[in-house]
Amino acid sequence: MIHIKYEDLTLFEQARKMSLQNLMKRTETKNFLVHLASLARKMHDQDVSLIRVRVDNSAIQPIVAIWDIHYLAYYAIKHRDWVDHRYKYLGRNLDCTLVSAANKHQNRNYLSDNKEVLPYITGLFLEQSLFQKANLINSSIHRTNYILTRTNGLDINNILNSSVNCDLGEYWRAIIFIYLVCKNEESPFKNYYGSEREKGLIEMNPMFGFNRLKPIIAEISCSYKEVAKSQLKYQIFYEKPLINIDNSYVCINPQLVMFLFNSLLYRLCFKHCYHFSNIFGNMFESYVGEVIGSSACSFKKINHDGKRADFVVWIGNTTILVEVKTALLEIGIKSYYPDLSRYYTYIEKIVAKAYKQIKASIKKEFTLKEQSNVLKIILAYDESSVYTDIKKVVASVSHLPKIFNNDETPRILDEFINDDHAIFATIGEFETLMAISEDQKVFDSVIEALLSNNCNCQLVSIFAQLNIEYTPYLGIDNNFLNELLKNMINKV
Repeated sequence: MIHIKYEDLTLFEQARKMSLQNLMKRTETKNFLVHLASLARKMHDQDVSLIRVRVDNSAIQPIVAIWDIHYLAYYAIKHRDWVDHRYKYLGRNLDCTLVSAANKHQNRNYLSDNKEVLPYITGLFLEQSLFQKANLINSSIHRTNYILTRTNGLDINNILNSSVNCDLGEYWRAIIFIYLVCKNEESPFKNYYGSEREKGLIEMNPMFGFNRLKPIIAEISCSYKEVAKSQLKYQIFYEKPLINIDNSYVCINPQLVMFLFNSLLYRLCFKHCYHFSNIFGNMFESYVGEVIGSSACSFKKINHDGKRADFVVWIGNTTILVEVKTALLEIGIKSYYPDLSRYYTYIEKIVAKAYKQIKASIKKEFTLKEQSNVLKIILAYDESSVYTDIKKVVASVSHLPKIFNNDETPRILDEFINDDHAIFATIGEFETLMAISEDQKVFDSVIEALLSNNCNCQLVSIFAQLNIEYTPYLGIDNNFLNELLKNMINKV
């Protein structure tokens, strides 16, 4: 809990009356960033997303959320160049600044004149869920490691060696080491280079030497100037959570470093492998085939030219048509202030295109009598949409004029919305569905619940209702990350 004491109430009221911009201009930037980072570390250690604030002699009961912190860091840096130090008085109680600024951020009324409420709320929820669904991050990391090491046409070790001077095994040890240092220290790597501590850790693993870590640290750190000019705005910290201040670092939130376990790998692949997007599509399709093949289902891979779905799956009386999509939800969509144009592009290129491919396949693969009973799944690689009802989001925007490039998109989306045998699912949901196929009775209960809701619900909700545990694909080593953490956590 943060405590605003009675003697600081005047200062607190002054802070609350200021605009967010003026408040940041009157606060010493580096001290405020260190204060934010310290709070983020405590919240991460305690595994809490919200922290309550006690204000003496007041009915006000503010909260500070973990997802407020990097936004406030961005704003502090963006408006740091005010030079009249007579007004830097707020620095003597940084909690007053922190609580007031967080409250202003939370209360920004960006929905008041906007009819597209659900996409905005979805963006906000997607950002918050990043900090609350650690199990999804873990399963995604294990899946990524598995797929990238089994891909024809992609030499992940060569990409990593040419970009950050290590192979994949060394990469995992290095990025976990950086995370643990950021988790444990207010100023990570301060006085580390050349120290006895560094020498001891190098003996444990050469990757723990600062010179070996530098290429990765360079990829995930930024200067004040980079932050202030970034088109990503506060979301720059999802790519670069370490702030370089006079050759020392402040990690704004160790949890943001954890997000990089996966996203940095993808970033390096896209940057150093020209055809990665096509290769990634093919390798994910192969992975889905492997997941289905390990289940109790029988299946057929559809040979096509990109205009039809990917798989037909049979189990008992159920037939499933699956179209696989690898595109990731861009970080600008997972935001308090989502870029709706990017969201509409995602809906058009992924949802509408996938459903069009499924419709084309229905006519080719099934008789007219069979068609009405086929369950259609648009299968997304991106796990972040698991707690977002895509059908409801699509329904809320499909009627809006001039938001899609193709004139037929609204019609296709309307068909998808009204199709009581069509769902949007993530790979994690699909892995669970395939895992429970070993028990025909349980599998049938899921399909029955899905269809009784006219597919206007998500698989993850049905799993929760039926007390079915979320089950990752068992062909993967789902423990390597925990084993590495376990081996390293007490030695760093």
